[in-house]
Amino acid sequence: FSEALSSLDKRARKLARYLKKNPLEGVLGLEQMLSLPQKQVDIYHFTFSKLLALDTSQQGPLQSVKESITKVYMAIHKQETELELLKIQAQFIGNPPIFKTNRVLLFEGDLFRVTDKNEDKQYRFHLFSDALIYSRKLTSESYKFTRALKLSECSVNDLPDRLPDDLNSFEVVFRERKFKIRAHNKATKDKWVELILQQIGTVRNHRTSSVVAVEGENSKVRNL
Repeated sequence: FSEALSSLDKRARKLARYLKKNPLEGVLGLEQMLSLPQKQVDIYHFTFSKLLALDTSQQGPLQSVKESITKVYMAIHKQETELELLKIQAQFIGNPPIFKTNRVLLFEGDLFRVTDKNEDKQYRFHLFSDALIYSRKLTSESYKFTRALKLSECSVNDLPDRLPDDLNSFEVVFRERKFKIRAHNKATKDKWVELILQQIGTVRNHRTSSVVAVEGENSKVRNL
């Protein structure tokens, strides 16, 4: 994967240098031309929505077209999400497990991981839809993967600011191990705690729904 990504990056840079020396004729550039079909989807969606409101006799066919456009929107969103993950993957040294189907980046930023010796070490944290990942920052745009904490196995404890060592801090508990994290200020801490707790709830609700659905299917099979 990393070799293919490196090869693609080299080819893209080569193409960019060529286009800089030999620009395409016309108003639109290459990137605009490539994204033009996607941009037309907005026009199609607007047009068919207006037609649905005006012509009630064609509700069936027009609604089918509108539903198809919605599926295109979803496909475009999925593609954009995957491209974003690939871009993040390219910032990491080696080949850590960043890219994953259906994974979405929710938030990222710099926080301090408090060691057992009560020392602050700054890391780059990425909150994904299924995991909290923190990494050592090598440069402004490159990282070395440290650890991934699955949100389905995490809980969060807020640490009041009563003690100096707990200022702007919170704990992420993963498989009975506590990871103490410190933010630069209270607003940043509150934002992270809110987002992590919210996503933990989303992940657990999704798992519960999936289990209920599977049990329902198994019950149907047993009753056949």
